[in-house]
Amino acid sequence: MFVRIYQSILTYVLLFLAIFLLLKFLGLIYLSSGEIIGYALIFYGISIVYLSLGRNQKYSLFFGTVFFLTGILLYVLNNFLVFSSTSALLPSALLIPGIAYLMLFMDNPSNKKFLVIGTALIAVGLTTITINGQLNLPSFYHSVLKITTSYWQIVLVVVVILILISIEEKK
Repeated sequence: MFVRIYQSILTYVLLFLAIFLLLKFLGLIYLSSGEIIGYALIFYGISIVYLSLGRNQKYSLFFGTVFFLTGILLYVLNNFLVFSSTSALLPSALLIPGIAYLMLFMDNPSNKKFLVIGTALIAVGLTTITINGQLNLPSFYHSVLKITTSYWQIVLVVVVILILISIEEKK
């Protein structure tokens, strides 16, 4: 049953990608390819995490979280001048799996090793950001404000996708 649902999610994401790439090709939208892939990863990651929580599906939950956060990273790198792409690579490579391990811990609190691994990776990632001097809070707050006022429609699309998945799950 879960394989069918995952295939449905992948079908929706591929359909989404095809529509956005067609709209870009026709000149109706002006998004970079990285941004379109970022959106697809966000939608795919949210869907996988939603289906994996509470079902003891560690790999799906981990990779769904990684896909979602990678999509967020691509989106931020394509739209905001918070930090440069190359300087974000190492901290992102530490923070993303760290958060994914924390998601595994939240799904199964009895498994403390996920908490330890996640906390350690996040601490090293934040230390790397601090040492490199990449943390600029005023720029970050300005970017968050810009995101919420400009792109609230994405939340609407995510809600529609989750509704479609829940309808499909009930069948």
